Amino acid sequence: MSKTRAALRAALSLVIYGEKMSALAKLIVQKEQLLARLEADPAPNEPAEIQALLAKIETALKLLEPQGAPLASGE
Repeated sequence: MSKTRAALRAALSLVIYGEKMSALAKLIVQKEQLLARLEADPAPNEPAEIQALLAKIETALKLLEPQGAPLASGE
């Protein structure tokens, strides 16, 4: 493999890594906001909706999780 091609692959890996970290950060922020809503006297129908959203976020976090390195899920 040429040096240029190797450099391009390395750059692409960094971009993908950055996008993954950005997605992780957004999911974690959303999770924290939802947990705060659960603690703040939600309306009667809100807890079920929030729990459903939290379950989706947990699934997304697990899909983005590196093999053998669990993410902090707060559970």
